[in-house]
Parts: sequence; structure tokens; C-alpha cells
Amino acid sequence: MSSNIVTPAHYTNVGNNDIESNQPIELNKPIKSKTTFLDLCGCCGVVLGLIGVIGVIGLSITYIVYVIISLCKTSYHEQKEICSSSNVWIYLLLSIILNTLTSSASAKSKINSSSNSNSTKSKSIFPVLLSSLSALSFTIWGCVELFAVDCIDKLHSTMLYTMLEVSVIVNLVILGIIVLVGLVLCCANCWYICSQRNLN
Repeated sequence: MSSNIVTPAHYTNVGNNDIESNQPIELNKPIKSKTTFLDLCGCCGVVLGLIGVIGVIGLSITYIVYVIISLCKTSYHEQKEICSSSNVWIYLLLSIILNTLTSSASAKSKINSSSNSNSTKSKSIFPVLLSSLSALSFTIWGCVELFAVDCIDKLHSTMLYTMLEVSVIVNLVILGIIVLVGLVLCCANCWYICSQRNLN
């Protein structure tokens, strides 16, 4: 009894005269992919972005922990006895509360905007404006507490004064980054509008 099993090597001129009888048909031929320079840059960018996000989260948690320690070491009444015209204790307490709220609101809006493709631009701009106003207000208040209060030098030996300096520096850096990013976005938008007008 003869078997009628046909292998790809025995196909001869079935529907196509260009197929030879001695050539097997190559199925599922692997495609060779070449790693380009842009792929490597993209991977490096993702890794650096993750490291940056983890670093910012770690620094934020460390800042909150040290502020809480400073508030526990020196109570509100002790701070008022040392320097009655200063409100550094309330400033540090509100800074960790409002910074936590604005950070959680911005993270929540990013998650909602990524999950909802129909989200408007105003919803994505709102957390940026909120964090900008928070950084501006706390920068001004911190500078007033650090430079305008006469008896603030009496708190120099306490941890409240150290965390006040750290908070002012951090808020100045955040405000500077926001201003720089805003200027870059405005310049990029102007360049895009000019390029579109030249094309038209």
C-alpha cells in the first residue's frame, strides 16, 4: 500500500510555474532585526526616567519624614516661646500636607488622562497650575520666614530651622524648573506656529 504523503520538496508547478521541484518552500522565515541607535537611546531614556522618578519619590519621603521628626522635637508652643513672631512650625506642617495633596492629585490626573483618551487639555494643565501656585506661595512664605523674621536666628540650633532652609531651597528649585519648562514649551509652540505659517 503506497502512501500519498506530499512534502514541500515534491510540489511541482501547482498553480505556479515558477516553483521548482527540488526547492523546499521556506515557511516562517525569521526576520532579522537590527538594534538601531534610536532604540538604544529610547531604552536609556526609559531607564533614566524610572531612576529619576524613584529618586524623586525617595527624596520626597525622606523630606516628609525629617519634617515630621522636626515637628515632634520642637512643639508649636516651644517654637512660639523661642520666637513668637515666627510661624515656621505651621509652615512646615502645611508644606507636607499640601505637597502630598498636590502630588497625589497630579498623579491621579495623569492616570485618568492616560486611561481616558478623550480627556481635555484643561484637565492635564490644572495639576501643573496647582503645583505652580503651591510652589510659588510656599516659596514666598518660606522666604518671609527665613529672611524677614527678626528672631529666626534663635531657632538656628533647632531642626525646624534646618528644614525651613531645605524647604525654601526645594521650592525655589521646583519653581525654577516650572518656569524653565514653561519657557521651553512656549518657545516650541511659537516655533511650531511659525513653521506651519511658512509651510502654508
